[in-house]
Amino acid sequence: MNCPGCHGRAIGFWRWSVGLNAFRYTCESCGAGLKASPALWVGFVVTILASFLGLIPFSAGIERLVTSENGAWAWIMTGLGIMLFFVFTGGIVIYWLCGYRLRREKDDAF
Repeated sequence: MNCPGCHGRAIGFWRWSVGLNAFRYTCESCGAGLKASPALWVGFVVTILASFLGLIPFSAGIERLVTSENGAWAWIMTGLGIMLFFVFTGGIVIYWLCGYRLRREKDDAF
């Protein structure tokens, strides 16, 4: 992801995806304060909402597990896989398509 100030590389994907670095960071190239753009926030919300689709097979698997039906763990793992797919894919898309904005002094309160 590039810095809007110096147009150099601000942060790599793996460091960006750890903690709150996606929402607030300091450019490694020029030291400018950066914050998440509105597009990044929208992408984050869409990714989280899409990952909830995995709850459908996950809850079906939990129900099967409680009633001792066959295939419960397959449903549970399918639901977890769907959630992980959306979170990881969404993270990659957000990293490549969205970016940071420069942070002003009055924005330091987060």
